[in-house]
Amino acid sequence: MNVQSFDAVNLLKPHALVSDYLNGEDKVRPFANGMASAKELINDAKSFRFLAEKRICLVTALKHQYENFATHLNVTSNIELLLQNNTFTVTTGHQLCLLTGPLYFIYKIISTIKLAIMLGEEDQSMHFVPVFWMATEDHDFEEVNHVYIHNKKIEWHSTRKGAVGEFPTEDLHVVLEELEVMLGREVNSDRIVELIQRAYKGEILADATRFIVNELFGEYGLVIIDPKQHELKAQFQEVMKSELLASYTFHSVSETNEKLNLLNYKPAVNPREINLFYLKENSRERIVRSNENEWSVVHSHEKWNRSELLALLSENPERFSPNVLMRPLYQEFILPNLAYVGGQGELAYWLQLKSTFDKFDLKFPKLLLRDSAILLSEKASALLSKLGLHFDELFCDRHELQKKLVGGEEVSLLAENSQLENLMLAVSDKVKSVDPTLEFAVGADVKKMIGILDHLEKKMIRALKLKDDVKLKQLDKLLNEVFPDGTLQERHDNFFQYRVLVGGQLISEFLNQFNPFENKLHVFDLAPSGKKDHPTIV
Repeated sequence: MNVQSFDAVNLLKPHALVSDYLNGEDKVRPFANGMASAKELINDAKSFRFLAEKRICLVTALKHQYENFATHLNVTSNIELLLQNNTFTVTTGHQLCLLTGPLYFIYKIISTIKLAIMLGEEDQSMHFVPVFWMATEDHDFEEVNHVYIHNKKIEWHSTRKGAVGEFPTEDLHVVLEELEVMLGREVNSDRIVELIQRAYKGEILADATRFIVNELFGEYGLVIIDPKQHELKAQFQEVMKSELLASYTFHSVSETNEKLNLLNYKPAVNPREINLFYLKENSRERIVRSNENEWSVVHSHEKWNRSELLALLSENPERFSPNVLMRPLYQEFILPNLAYVGGQGELAYWLQLKSTFDKFDLKFPKLLLRDSAILLSEKASALLSKLGLHFDELFCDRHELQKKLVGGEEVSLLAENSQLENLMLAVSDKVKSVDPTLEFAVGADVKKMIGILDHLEKKMIRALKLKDDVKLKQLDKLLNEVFPDGTLQERHDNFFQYRVLVGGQLISEFLNQFNPFENKLHVFDLAPSGKKDHPTIV
């Protein structure tokens, strides 16, 4: 494949806080644990102390989760390695999207695997295990119940509520039938359909997601963890107790948000007084404090006094579920973790959390931006070349692109506008010397004339567009592939739509190109090299 890479920060324009963090701005340093580099991560590993009992608990939990689950030897080996004090994790996580959801679900995992590989090459005296954190407790079903294949939305309907990981998959047969039709009769279609059918024969969505992710990435030693387990939550109960009784997260994040506001950064997430949910079958609702000695569950009759609440936390810690701001603490508490690999939005709220980590004397990980990618079909690649465009120009304003294609720059009246403004300034000076009260009238007339020129320019461009209608339609086709439904391809299209075309080599191609230290957007030209009759985009 021919690949071209771009600076993701410049092209994708992330959250200002994230952009400044990635660019190494000094004012962001207090909100992070230094900049991420292989050398810094190795140094972190050398000074990192993770209790042996935590390692034993983690490995015991993972072995339990993988019981009766066939996986690659590299996975079981990595789980065993986690018992050793020279083994560390690098982690990413995501919701349990139907059929893995949008492409960036896959990109996050591959970026994390690549990070582990690179660290292992940097220092062979230590082991680095890539981990995928399944957000099994998340309850926003509407965010994960659909997938787009060739721009067609395939949707899973269910009336169940609560943690999505517990949703039964027995009613997915209609979705799978629709998927089989959408994937068509490509060379790899049957294999993909079979994999997905096997995955969703499991009892719940968590099992199906584990199966698919393991099938795709087991050979790379990716360890998949489900945080919804009694033994793991039990380790975290002291932190949850502090949250319930003293609202530590609320106070520390609120203080951080004030500092961010003073620096003109808009915080990504605002904390609640208690950042925990209460989990029951078919339910995941917020816990609130009603008064000094009473806690209750929103949309429920559940309520406890202090002693009842602490007894419940001690006996059933798995019923308490961290929200978006506490989940990072939980993750770092139970894993010997060096780095978190995430998207722009994730890094934005992680950068709100360092002071909370400090309050609990918990190591704050290095933060890395996942790699981004665009997959250009053979037709799209040919159109890009035919239209004489560079890929990064597709991120410009659509109107400006259209103007460039139809020669609109040649009929621009920008120079005439400037000449008119200079002329009217001179006229205005003369008018003021005669009667200053006429200055306002001159200004109004100038605006009218500039408006007339703008109107004429638009008419001229419309006339050109009519002449070059074919070019504009080709541009629309190209933009619709890169930005389907007006959003970036990786946030819309599904991985399997491309896997059936390219086959198993697609993941290895990503691994070859990705480098989470470089903050890149990669453009993969899927046109077979032997069939090309147009210049490559490299």
